[in-house]
Amino acid sequence: TIFVGETVANDTDESSNHWMIGSRHTDSMRSTENPINTPPGTGSVLTAYGYSVNGAFASSHPAGASFAFGDGHVVFLNENIAMPVYQGLSTIAGSENVSFE
Repeated sequence: TIFVGETVANDTDESSNHWMIGSRHTDSMRSTENPINTPPGTGSVLTAYGYSVNGAFASSHPAGASFAFGDGHVVFLNENIAMPVYQGLSTIAGSENVSFE
């Protein structure tokens, strides 16, 4: 299960990333609702207080982002990963079997 992932534009209202705040689609409450590297403020968004946030994981790396999993391993996931697989990796008890080999 994904525990931690990369984010971009952490200093903006559309993609703030404060560890002590847990609001949907912002800060420490990211989601796999949008594909990896969806630009901040685009895609499926939550609009609150005049800002549109999407909670997407993203990085400055070309074509993907790095994620840490509950068992301690770290994997670079391609931004073109199939959404059902990507979303399955973020569930705690979905019984999905995924191999990174």
